[in-house]
Amino acid sequence: MVPPYDEQLGRTAGIAGRPRTLGSSTTERARKAVGGRLREAIQRIGAVLPELGAHLDRSVITGTTCRYDPAEPLTWRL
Repeated sequence: MVPPYDEQLGRTAGIAGRPRTLGSSTTERARKAVGGRLREAIQRIGAVLPELGAHLDRSVITGTTCRYDPAEPLTWRL
C-alpha cells in the first residue's frame, strides 16, 4: 500500500518543513571539511603520541559546531 501523498511529501522535508539540502549547503560543506581536517590532525598526533591521540579522538566532538569535551578530567602541563 502506498502512503498518502502528504505523508510522502513530509518525508522529503527537513525540520519544521524546511526543504532538505542534501549536503549542498555551504554550512554542510564546511562542517564536513573541518571534521575531516580535525580527524586527520588527531590521527597524525596519535601516530607520535598515542595516548594523546586516543584522548583527543574521544574528546573532540564535531558537527555544526566543534568542541573539546573530555569525559574524564585532565590536567594539562605545558
